[in-house]
Amino acid sequence: MNFEYSKATDSKSGQLTRTTRKLNKENKENEEIEELKRNNLKLRGEVSILRQNLLSVEKENYALKDTRNKQIVQKLDITDKLKKELKKVQLENKIKENQLRAYKKPRITNLTTTQAELETNKQLDLKFILKNINEKVVFSLYPFRYERLKTLHDYFYDEFEKLCDATDTIINEITSIKHDMMLFLKLFYLFCGKKEIFDNFFPIVIVLFLRDCEKYPKPTLHKITSKIYKILTEIDLGWVIKLIEDKEVVENMQIFLDNTYYSDYSIIFYKRIAKERPFILPILLGNERFDKILLYKELNNDRTFFDQFIDSIPESILKDFVTIKNIHLFSNKILKKIFKDLYISYNA
Repeated sequence: MNFEYSKATDSKSGQLTRTTRKLNKENKENEEIEELKRNNLKLRGEVSILRQNLLSVEKENYALKDTRNKQIVQKLDITDKLKKELKKVQLENKIKENQLRAYKKPRITNLTTTQAELETNKQLDLKFILKNINEKVVFSLYPFRYERLKTLHDYFYDEFEKLCDATDTIINEITSIKHDMMLFLKLFYLFCGKKEIFDNFFPIVIVLFLRDCEKYPKPTLHKITSKIYKILTEIDLGWVIKLIEDKEVVENMQIFLDNTYYSDYSIIFYKRIAKERPFILPILLGNERFDKILLYKELNNDRTFFDQFIDSIPESILKDFVTIKNIHLFSNKILKKIFKDLYISYNA
């Protein structure tokens, strides 16, 4: 009987010991969890303070950039206004100088003349004045000289457009001056509104640029680059997309875009794609070049124009360009646009 009582006592004692150990272990784990919670809360507080400081610095930087940009825009507006006024005065003086050489034209005296007839008469008057200012203005492809053709393009586009129907002749003439890149490019720009001419020469333009870009001085290279991007931003984007379906063309195009990533003209082109054909932006731009442009603009303190481009990218496309490597270069506005409530909870 005593033996059984002793055995029961030992069993209860062992069970009590195990229970005590289990409670001690749980208490220790609870203490560790509470300690982790306190540390986590402390870290979140430090992160929140840090982000508030960063936000304050960003606001100051934005204010400084905004002030500087407004000053630059104001100066550009004044310069542009003065240029327009100067051009107007020069044109008026030129017409006055040549009035004595102009032939006398019979005037329309019919009071029932329609608005369409008045517009036609204005156009005829302009043609009459210009033909007498410069006797070399002839509504023909020949002589096939840039300045003469540009005059037709700028002042008599209806007649110039009719001349573009002679596609084979134009292609032969432009092909013959490929050795002079600047002249070749300027003539191509005049006629690139004709799809057959664009399809024929645009791949050649890119190849010639890649072949000879290193030999051009910087001012010439800048002119050539800006002219190519001007074509890309003005031409039917569907034509460009159709061309880059060709493997060789798209490879050359990618090299051209890589070599000229620093140009603001490239951002104008990408912005156009973001608005009109956003689905091909990841193909033509890509993450690597996007990061390169973003970093270049950040280092040169020239973010305004690029930020406008970023803002034009649809959210579904833009989120693929945001990575752990570049997230710190995006503004709070952009990050909130992409991550929405997730971004807000992170800052809580």
